[in-house]
Amino acid sequence: MHRTPQKKPLFLALSFWAGLAGCTSQDGEEKTVNSGAEMRNAERCEVIPPFTGNFDPELEWAWSGSLLMPSHDQVMMTPVVVEVNGDGIPDVVFNTFSGAEYTKNGILRAISGNDGHDLWAVTDPAQRVNPGANIAAGDIDNDGLVEICTVGQNANELLCFENTGALKFRAVTSQTANYGAPAFADLNGDGRTEILLAADVFDSQGKLLWTRGSASPFPFAADIDQDGSQEVIIGGRVYFADGTLKCSGGAPESFSAVGNFDSDPRGEIVLVNAGVVSVMDDNCATLWSKPVPGGGGGAPNVADFDNDGQPEIGVAGRAFYSVFETNGGVKWSSPTQDFSSQVTGSSTFDFEGDGRSEVIYGDEVRLRIYDGATGAIRFNVPHASGTIYENPVIVDVDGDNNAEIVMPANNYAFQGPTGIRVFRDKRDGWVNTRRIWNQHAYSVTNVNEDGSIPAHPTTNWLTPGLNTFRSNSQGTGTTSPFAASDLVASEVTASCDSTTEQVTLSAHVRNQGDSAASAGLKVAFFRGNPAQGGTLLGVATIANVLPSQGSATATITLNPIPGGLAEVFVAADNDGTGIGREQECREDNNTASAQVSLACSRCAEIRLNDANLFLLENYTGGHDVQGKVAAGGNIEMTDFAVGAGLPDTDTANTLVAGKNLTLSRGGVWGEAWYGSHYSADMAVVYSRGIATQGTPINFAARFSELRRLSSRLAGLTANGTTTRESWGGVMLTGTDSNVNIFDLSADTFNGAVLWSIHAPAGSFVVVNIRGASASFNSFSIAFSGGINQHRVLYNFVDAESITAQGFGFWGTVLAPYAHVSFNNGSWDGGIYARSLTGNAEGHINPLDPRDICE
Repeated sequence: MHRTPQKKPLFLALSFWAGLAGCTSQDGEEKTVNSGAEMRNAERCEVIPPFTGNFDPELEWAWSGSLLMPSHDQVMMTPVVVEVNGDGIPDVVFNTFSGAEYTKNGILRAISGNDGHDLWAVTDPAQRVNPGANIAAGDIDNDGLVEICTVGQNANELLCFENTGALKFRAVTSQTANYGAPAFADLNGDGRTEILLAADVFDSQGKLLWTRGSASPFPFAADIDQDGSQEVIIGGRVYFADGTLKCSGGAPESFSAVGNFDSDPRGEIVLVNAGVVSVMDDNCATLWSKPVPGGGGGAPNVADFDNDGQPEIGVAGRAFYSVFETNGGVKWSSPTQDFSSQVTGSSTFDFEGDGRSEVIYGDEVRLRIYDGATGAIRFNVPHASGTIYENPVIVDVDGDNNAEIVMPANNYAFQGPTGIRVFRDKRDGWVNTRRIWNQHAYSVTNVNEDGSIPAHPTTNWLTPGLNTFRSNSQGTGTTSPFAASDLVASEVTASCDSTTEQVTLSAHVRNQGDSAASAGLKVAFFRGNPAQGGTLLGVATIANVLPSQGSATATITLNPIPGGLAEVFVAADNDGTGIGREQECREDNNTASAQVSLACSRCAEIRLNDANLFLLENYTGGHDVQGKVAAGGNIEMTDFAVGAGLPDTDTANTLVAGKNLTLSRGGVWGEAWYGSHYSADMAVVYSRGIATQGTPINFAARFSELRRLSSRLAGLTANGTTTRESWGGVMLTGTDSNVNIFDLSADTFNGAVLWSIHAPAGSFVVVNIRGASASFNSFSIAFSGGINQHRVLYNFVDAESITAQGFGFWGTVLAPYAHVSFNNGSWDGGIYARSLTGNAEGHINPLDPRDICE
C-alpha cells in the first residue's frame, strides 16, 4: 500500500538508526526498489502513519483456561512479557487463582506470546503464590536465562523460579507484601542484581541485605539525583543503595513513578496516595499536590500525552481516569468504574507514532483506549475485573514487530472475560516496540532486551522519547518504530499424490522487509491473474510469525482437481478477496505465477510426443534433428538441419532457445524463437518460418512435470525379467499384453554388446534405469515380439550424467536430471533431458501416449 511520507516524531535513541535499510529514504522520498539486496544498502523499509485503518484494534488471541489446573483461570495482576523457552518468541508469565480466592493458592503460569498455548504451570502445592501479587522477570544470576520472582501465597515469602518454572529459591520477607511486586536492579553497579520487595532488598540468591520499616507495593530503583548511583524509591521515601535514608517526603505506601518535570537533569517522583497525586523533587520536597477527581488512585504512569514536549501524569481513580499537566492542572477526566480496589493502574503508548500517547485502561467492566491529548475514547469493549493493582502491558508479544496490548481479566465479581487477552491492530498499523515488559514498575531502560539487568542503566527521562514510566518505547533501539514488512512470493509449484489423487499447490513466501509479518499471514492461490478475473483456488495460512529476512512455504490442497495446465498466481497477504492486513513498504511485489499441472490421477499419464529434443538447459554441438528442438538455455548448432521431417501443418516452435540462439551453416524448417540473443551466418536458411524474439515455452513448469512423471514411473512395480548374459547380452523379456515394466541398474550396461527387448505387439515398455551415471558405448538395441520405438520409454530415474558413443536409442529417453553427452549416434524417438552436448542425430518416431495405472 503506497504511503505518503510524514514528518517523524522523536523516538527511542537507545541506539542509532543510521544505516537501517528499507523503502523510505532518509529525506522522506518514497522509492521503488527491485530487490532485497538493493533495498538494504541505503534505505529503510517503513510505513509512516497516518494511513487508512491505522487504529482498529481487534482480539488477536485469548487464554481463558488450561488443562493444567483448569479452575485457576482468573488473572488480577500485571503480567510480564519475557522469553522463557528459547524459541525467539516472547512469552507471557502471570499468576492465576480459582473462583474468588485471589488472596492465596495461586498458580504461576507461562504461555506463548505467539498464540497463548501453555508452556508450563507451577502446580506443586508447596510453591503456591499470592495470586494478586505481581511479578518481576529478568536474568538475575547472569546465566543468560530469565528468572521469575513473585510473592508466596501467605504474602511473607519471596519466591523465585527458573525460566522453566522450577523453584530457584524462597526467602522470608520482613513484612507482608500482599499484592505488591518485586523489582530488579543492580544497585551497586557490580554486575550482580538485587531484588526489591516491599521494604526489603535481597541479593540474587535470596539473602536479605537490608530492610526498612514501612513498605510500598512497588519499590524500584533509579538514579534520581544523577550522582551515578541508583537510589531505592519506596513510595515517598528515597534510600541510598546501602539502605541509608536519603530523604522522605511522602507516605512509604504511596504508588510512585519517576520522570523529569523541570529543566534540570534530575528526576522527580510522582506519588499517588489516599486520593491525592503529588510530585516531589530528588530531595523529597513537594512541588505540587492535587486531589484525584472522584477519589482513589492507583499507580501513575508518565508520558507526553499531547505531543507538547512536556510529560503528563495519568492516574486511574475510583470514578474517573484523569490526566494531570506538568504543573498539576487537570488536563482531562473521563468517567470510569472502579468501586472495588479504586487503585488500578494504566499504561500509555503512542500506537501511531505521531507523538501523542494513547491511554490504555481497564476498570471493572470496560477496557478503553483514550486519546491522550483530549480524553476522547478511541476503543471501548467489555472487560471484567474485581481489580487490585493490575494494568495493561504494551509490548510486541508475538514477535511480529508491532505493538500489542496484553490485558489481564477475571470474572469472579463481574460478568465478562477471564484470563489473558491480546489485542492488535487489524492492519498491523501500530508501530514497533520492545518484546519485553519485565515488572510492574517498568521504565524501558531498567531491563535490556535480552532480559539482563543493566549494571549502569541509561536514565530513561534523559533519553529522547523516554521521559516515561509504565510505557514502552517507540522502536526497539535497533529497529525503527515504523519498520514494515515486504512480502514477496516465488517458486509456484504443483505436486500430485497419486494415492489420494490430490494436487498440492505450493509457493515460497519471503519477507525482505525490516519488520516481521504477523502469524496467520494469508496467501491466496488463483487460476489465472486475479487482476483479470482469475478464479480463486484456495487460501493458505502461514501459522507462525515470518521474521525479517525469513521465509516459509504456503500450501493448499485442491479438491476437486481442476485438471489441465494452468497459469497459477499466488498473492501473499491476500485473503482471497484482495484484502491483506500487513502494512508493507511495498505492495506491488506480492504476487508470482507459474504454469503448472492441475491434473492428478492414480495413472501415470505419459505424453512425450511434443518434441524430438527437449532440454531444460543448453544444446551444444547440435547437428541434424528431424523434429522439434527446444532448450531452456542456449542452443549452438553447426552444419545442421532442424524440422525437416515435420509436416507443413506443424511448424510452430520448431526451434526454441530460452536464451541465446547461435546458428551456422544450416536450415530451419519452421518457426524459430530466442529469449536473449540471436546470431546466424549467411549460410543459415529458413523454410516455412522466421526467427523471432520471445519464449513461448515455460521450461521450468514443463520440467517440473517431467520430473514428477519420472518419479511416478520409477515407483511402478517391475513385471518383466532382466538377464545379463556372460557374453555381454542385456536381455529384457516381457509377456504382458498391456504394459511391461523393467527395473535395472545403469551398471548393467558396463561391457554390454547387445541390448535386447522382447515384448508383445501393442504393449508398452518402461525401462527404469537407476544410478547417478550411465554409459552406452558401441553396442546396439534389438526389438522382438512385435514391440517398436513408438512404445518404448527409457526412464533414467536419478542419472545426472549419461554418455553415449556410437550408439542408437530406439525409443524415447526421459532423463530430467541428466547432462547427456551423445556423439556419433542417433535416437529414434525423443530425448527429454537437462542438457545435451554432441552431434548425434534425432529421428522422428514419437512416443505413443499412454496411461499406466496400478
